[in-house]
Amino acid sequence: MNLKKNNFLLIVLIAIIVSGCTGSYKGSTGSSQSNGNDGSAANASNQGTAVNGVLDCGADMSCFSEAASTCTPAKVQWLLTSQGTGSAPAVGTLQTVTYYSELSQKKDTTCKYYQEGKSVLVKFTDEKKQSMLASGKTEAEVAAEEVQVQEDYSKSFNPFPISCRFEDSKLVELLAKWENGNLTLADFAGCSPGNVDVSKLSVKRSFNG
Repeated sequence: MNLKKNNFLLIVLIAIIVSGCTGSYKGSTGSSQSNGNDGSAANASNQGTAVNGVLDCGADMSCFSEAASTCTPAKVQWLLTSQGTGSAPAVGTLQTVTYYSELSQKKDTTCKYYQEGKSVLVKFTDEKKQSMLASGKTEAEVAAEEVQVQEDYSKSFNPFPISCRFEDSKLVELLAKWENGNLTLADFAGCSPGNVDVSKLSVKRSFNG
């Protein structure tokens, strides 16, 4: 089961790179250390706070997208939720991954984009819970299984850091696309993964547990 969970997380944590799959993309609270620093952050937006030349957008994706248009060093945390399908344990679950993203190192018309997963939250859907109850399980047993699934995924969690260099205009376009929950493997072509070869990923239409 560990191999199956890792395959699932591999797809989720590279930005829910699943062919034909959409999710919910939201801002998240929290911050992380940024590597970008060129002193121009104060002019990027009326939102967010510039600290040491880096615009801290918090959970404000509009702030981050505006910074991307000029490759102003910035950072943000955001959530992406998608429903798992396929086989157990992914089927009938909602997986929410918290991501940290940052902008840095403008070069000509390109910008460095960095992304890593911070955590994953896995919950059973109401339909799955009702199905389990109908099969004879008690509410306590259902709750215990949900906790176990969350613990299993948390133990297998890997941030899968990715570094990319995009044209400013392309990055703004991608951010708008991702904000609607539409992410594909092609979006990360040419990126440099921290510990996984993106080119060798197997694109799947659904999450496989």
